[in-house]
Amino acid sequence: MKFKPYPRYKDSGVEWIGEIPEHWEIKKLKHICSESAVYGLNESSENYQEGDKENTLRFIRTTDIDETGELNTNNSVFVKKERAKGYILNTGDILLSRSGSIGTSLFFDKEKYGDCSYAGYLVKFRTNKFNSSKFLFYFTKTELFNYQVRLEAVSSTISNFNGRKYSNIRLLTPPLREQEKIAAFLDKKTSEIDLIIENCTRLIELLQEKRTALINHVVTKGLDPEVPMKDSGVEWIGEIPKHWEIHRFKINFRYVKGKKPENLKEEEDDNSLPYLTMDFLRGNNSNTIYSEGDPKAVQVDDGDILLLWDGANAGEFLEGKKGYLSSTTVKLLIENMDHGYSKYVCKAFEPLLRDLTIGMGIPHVDKDILGNMRIPHPPSQEQGKIAAFLDEKTFEIDFTIQKLQKNIKLFKEYKKSLIHHVVTGKLDVREVDT
Repeated sequence: MKFKPYPRYKDSGVEWIGEIPEHWEIKKLKHICSESAVYGLNESSENYQEGDKENTLRFIRTTDIDETGELNTNNSVFVKKERAKGYILNTGDILLSRSGSIGTSLFFDKEKYGDCSYAGYLVKFRTNKFNSSKFLFYFTKTELFNYQVRLEAVSSTISNFNGRKYSNIRLLTPPLREQEKIAAFLDKKTSEIDLIIENCTRLIELLQEKRTALINHVVTKGLDPEVPMKDSGVEWIGEIPKHWEIHRFKINFRYVKGKKPENLKEEEDDNSLPYLTMDFLRGNNSNTIYSEGDPKAVQVDDGDILLLWDGANAGEFLEGKKGYLSSTTVKLLIENMDHGYSKYVCKAFEPLLRDLTIGMGIPHVDKDILGNMRIPHPPSQEQGKIAAFLDEKTFEIDFTIQKLQKNIKLFKEYKKSLIHHVVTGKLDVREVDT
């Protein structure tokens, strides 16, 4: 459906707002609220309680609100009801973050979230009877709102972005009935978009599960379904083709641990290579640092098999990129095994290895546990065929996943754009059925 602009516009008198529908007004946030910039409860984490419906309430913090304006259900914390008096939320209350991700907002729905209170780094706004709280929530998702937040944040530190500054943010306000119409329209359209995104996300999860299952099956069972089988004697492997062998990991792999180069720098030049942090290996190049290397630095080539040795992700295998190995990672040196097959067999036993990482503080891979882990070892020619088959099949799966991820990105951008254009009066949805 193609939406039309309003029939008549007027100059808003504000350069960065531009024209607005003729019958709309510009008001400060505090002027459309019955409660404006009410700070939450300052409660130490030491006083958080176990969830108990009779004696506690959920305590919403800035970190509990995601970028879409939804309340995360993971890592919920609770406070005693007697402490939460005066900070209990009602349906329609809008929470805005004044710390961390400044401008993050939540429309509180008691039926959806239950009884809740809120923390001191959040401020509450409640619209008066002449304005729609849901319309206000959608306005907090527009570039006009975020522009003003950024403008104020330039002269602030994150810790002192206060409720007064939110109160003075300027909003576009149509008549109440029109606000409600716009909110109902956006509720419907954003729900439709969210469902598409949810379905794409679920399909990606299923494809990732299929990819993992395919690798595990082919790496341990081979490509011939008619081949005679035998018990491997290894729980995670199960049966293997009768002519295959079982090797300990240390028979086919050695490794070299990385070392942080001494001459790291932020600028890249012709003689430097990136320092391979975990973020860089995952494709996040925003904070890349470089080095020209030193005698002890370990160089990595594209396609090398790397293993995260220390940290929260210890036991995870990653594909190498050209650069210098980090101090928390090792590079595998393969002996008497096809490189392609090695990559897939490592991914197959990765979950088991991650479960076996040790350490009370920082988890790490134990070299003896790794070295004695048993892996399937087909004949060399068969290893190459397995690798080629999995290269083809995983490429097809990965290509489909990438298309779905692109679709998700496009739908998120469309949702953001639709909210902005409708709430700021660029599109007229008054006659659209909701």
